[in-house]
Order: sequence, then C-alpha cells, then structure tokens
Amino acid sequence: TLVPACNSMSNCSVPICQGCPNNMTIEYDHCKWASDRVVPELLLERTQQDAKKGFIDDVTNMRMHPVYIYRGTRDGCYKVGAEERLIEYYRYFVGDGGGNDGGLIAYEASIPSLHAQPTIHGGSPCGGP
Repeated sequence: TLVPACNSMSNCSVPICQGCPNNMTIEYDHCKWASDRVVPELLLERTQQDAKKGFIDDVTNMRMHPVYIYRGTRDGCYKVGAEERLIEYYRYFVGDGGGNDGGLIAYEASIPSLHAQPTIHGGSPCGGP
C-alpha cells in the first residue's frame, strides 16, 4: 500500500521507496508482511550513511555481538521471510561482514508459539493466551 512520503506529522525522514511514484512511499512496517519488497542492500547503505553522520553508533561495534532471531510457527504478525531478510541484513555487520557470521547469528523458527519475545519470566504460554 502506498502512502504519502510526508505529511504534517512527518519530518520527511521516511524510507526511500525505489520505484514508487514521486512523494510516495510504502506503508510503514511493510517489512513484516511484504518481505519480498525488502532489499537488505538498501538498508545497509542507509545504516552506513547514518553511522557516518553520527546518527547511530559505528556499525563495526556489531562485529562480534551474537544475534538471536526468533519466530514461532504460529506467529501471525510476521509473514514468513521477514526474518530471513533480517538475517541477510545482519550478515553485513556481524562476523566478517561479508556474509560469514561466524556462528554469531542464531535463528529459531520451529517452536509452535505465537508472536513473542522469549523471556525467562512473564508473558503468555507458548501457543496461545
């Protein structure tokens, strides 16, 4: 779904939509339900630009940090594929930065749970409210 790139509540710092009509962008949060439209290389470029400008920390700080990505098999919030795109993105920063994450990226997608952030305490039991 296309939406105006800027409105009265926006400072026009929305993601650039390659191929969209002028002054339009993809609806916010499209990454979780339209992962086929996500291009990790574009996100990489934007992340590196923001780091160079000092908007975020230097991306080399992530080289040796482990990343754990989780998706329950009953997650209705994210379309299958969103996490795979996220992993592609993280591989630019974790490990050697060239696709070899050195085992620092772990992905679990076989547990029959709903959308969740696993914790030791709190939350709903796996599989439902």
